[in-house]
Amino acid sequence: PATEPPVTEPPAPPVTEPPATEPPVPDQLGVNPKDSAGMVLIPAGKFRMGSSINNARAFCGKYASICDTVKSQTPQHVVTLDAYRIYKYEVTNAMFALFADATGYRTDAERLGYGRVWDNGNESSVINGADWRHPTGPGGGISGLDAHPVVQVSWNDALAYCQWAGLRLPTELEWEKELIGLYLSEHPLRRVAGRMADVVTAMIGDLDLSMAGQPVT
Repeated sequence: PATEPPVTEPPAPPVTEPPATEPPVPDQLGVNPKDSAGMVLIPAGKFRMGSSINNARAFCGKYASICDTVKSQTPQHVVTLDAYRIYKYEVTNAMFALFADATGYRTDAERLGYGRVWDNGNESSVINGADWRHPTGPGGGISGLDAHPVVQVSWNDALAYCQWAGLRLPTELEWEKELIGLYLSEHPLRRVAGRMADVVTAMIGDLDLSMAGQPVT
């Protein structure tokens, strides 16, 4: 009897995975698509980091309790950094709420049941029920304060936010270089007054504006 020739199936085309679609990244757009935060470019270059010996001595004469911390910032030295981007403004209550609602994250203060509240910028006290939604305690709130910087967040909380946003926390060097830039700009933090201004000044140097943040050879 006649037999049919075997049916030969054509070879299947190779399976090609579609190329992975990378989400837009902040350093391409200048805006983080995760939370719509604007970012600014800090150009590569050198800057003077730390505090001078004379500035540290003057500060220690005022605030002996944190003199050792200030001394640890000496001597002032030259640091070279690559370019990087950093948020133009602080993370706001609205931005942190977006993160918390999307992830169900609970901050350290929420889990522990308390936070620290500063009194007149000099001393802090443990307040039960203080957290980022209630910055001053159970009687406080953030209604109408969406655009204000979030507070009552720990290093762990900040790290979790950065991971959700696809970023990382700045290094100490990056933070200090950007902070010097604040003092050379019209950013509101430049006008901070009182003891905290002294603290910031000691931590980032003499703030001789003829030198701070300028290119170093």
